[in-house]
Amino acid sequence: MRLTFLGTAGSWPTKERSASAIALDTEREEVLLDCGEGTQRQFFRSSASFMRVRRIFLTHFHGDHFLGLPGLVQSMSLNHRAEPLDIYGPPDAEEMVGRALRMGYFTPRFPIAVHPLRPGDSVELDGYTVRTARAEHPVPAIAYRIEEGPKRGRFDGDL
Repeated sequence: MRLTFLGTAGSWPTKERSASAIALDTEREEVLLDCGEGTQRQFFRSSASFMRVRRIFLTHFHGDHFLGLPGLVQSMSLNHRAEPLDIYGPPDAEEMVGRALRMGYFTPRFPIAVHPLRPGDSVELDGYTVRTARAEHPVPAIAYRIEEGPKRGRFDGDL
């Protein structure tokens, strides 16, 4: 697995740093951890590809962690994406992702499935497992641990 830090700023972007987003290349697919504003632009500045993203894991729904989602999905559609996209997040994910994707009078041209997760859940994927844990934050939030065989990594946003 290879990590590309697309955004590492705090609550707002700076001249040098974008809002939270990390691309994880599993060789089979690109996975996105958070999707702060400016994420799609940061993809163009990196070797990662937003068109290879098959799954997005959101830690919580403060704007600096998910407001890049509407633009990213629109760009995927305009680039003729047909493959489904799976979006994972805290228990309020369906409501919050739905709101975000309804902004701007744009309907995605590919299937999107939203998967609410709770602390203690795990998602078995092709060659790796994503486990969730409770994260302390003022809004519902979860942290992710990604396991590939004996290798492990953890992502918990700004928590």
